[in-house]
Amino acid sequence: MTEFVSVGTRYAMLPSPFAMKRGDALHGARMAYETWGTLSAARDNAILILTGLSPSAHAAANEANLPIMYHAFTIETPYFPGYRDIWDNPAMGRCAGQTWGGQRFLSFMLMGGMLDRYPRLRVGALESGHGWLPHWLVRLTRQIDYVRGSVSPALKHTPLEYAQMGRVFVSIDLSEGVALTKAAIDLLGDHVLMFASDYPHPETIFPDHADSVIGWRQVLGEEATRKLMWENASRFLRLTSTPWAT
Repeated sequence: MTEFVSVGTRYAMLPSPFAMKRGDALHGARMAYETWGTLSAARDNAILILTGLSPSAHAAANEANLPIMYHAFTIETPYFPGYRDIWDNPAMGRCAGQTWGGQRFLSFMLMGGMLDRYPRLRVGALESGHGWLPHWLVRLTRQIDYVRGSVSPALKHTPLEYAQMGRVFVSIDLSEGVALTKAAIDLLGDHVLMFASDYPHPETIFPDHADSVIGWRQVLGEEATRKLMWENASRFLRLTSTPWAT
């Protein structure tokens, strides 16, 4: 696995034994971390970012001009706030868990300076729904100003601006409907959302899923529909050919 570890990775030994939150303990464990920039003499210019995503992957994706994407989960980490209170209700848990996963991922990527450090990086949240996206980006943008000092002043753009610049993508959920989809397009632009069917999972209405979304074009318009069904995903994944090319 050493070929996947950045040359700038450092290690810190954890106390041994290291007690785990849910019981048991780790012995002889060490924590990997990376640093960027130069620490000031007063040691007051450091920002700690905790993430399960590897900064090495971010750098590699940027170099290869590839995207970083998050796929939503329900019962796995990252758990959504208060999940223990409603975990016995799968409908509530699934609704909250999938959305929260996409929100958490974009919060880190957009407020942690990842898109500034890696200027070619594109980020996307998949199977997390899409109607929440405009609200979340506006809310994140507001919190940067409201909770001053929590986000680096060196951040070049707001979360909303990163999306408007074409750096953020989200796949749609058919069940959220055309009205919510149009509202997201009106607020963010027609370059953000991507068609997804969730096939072969039960939420798909195979074989009519694609035709159902194409049927929204009377509301969305021809250009926005074309981008939704193909062009946005092609740009996000940097596809160089079409499935039907000969």
